[in-house]
Amino acid sequence: MGINSDSFIVIYDTKVIYSSPRAWFLFKTMGHNAVAVLNGGLPEWAKHGGSCTTAYAKNYPRGNFKADFEPTRLKNAEVILDNINTFNCTVIDARSEERFLGKVSEPRAHLKRGHIPKSINLPFTNLLRDGKFLPIKELKETFKNLSLGNNPLLFSCGSGITACILFFCRYYGFKERAFSL
Repeated sequence: MGINSDSFIVIYDTKVIYSSPRAWFLFKTMGHNAVAVLNGGLPEWAKHGGSCTTAYAKNYPRGNFKADFEPTRLKNAEVILDNINTFNCTVIDARSEERFLGKVSEPRAHLKRGHIPKSINLPFTNLLRDGKFLPIKELKETFKNLSLGNNPLLFSCGSGITACILFFCRYYGFKERAFSL
């Protein structure tokens, strides 16, 4: 798709912030670090007069980017199960409080209700306002109010999409900032 190792990639959602942090995380996990999330997505771009096109390129020149997988960014079930006893990491769950507490059914029938034992709930929606990330000061306050201690943080949700919103806000939203207009 024409992605080169020196390409700067801006990822955006078509409505509100939702899956763009997941795509951002995947690029980072595969070794492409020049990637940003457009804060507010396409609606914010349009609001500020950014140009758009409906033309779709079907033949991209071949890019030279080669993935370099960084496995330390992901944790498997064994690590999470061990953590229940060792509490070497703090797991933060991005789902709604109702889903976290098992008060409502999961959207996918095969998933059990409830949460990973000893995990903390921080609904991803608490980090967004009007389709954009909260200002950095408010993001820092939100995480500070969780009293997380010094354990490394792991992020979870039902499918891995909204967990990436928390990850982005905690580790990179404070430093790199979303690509804001």
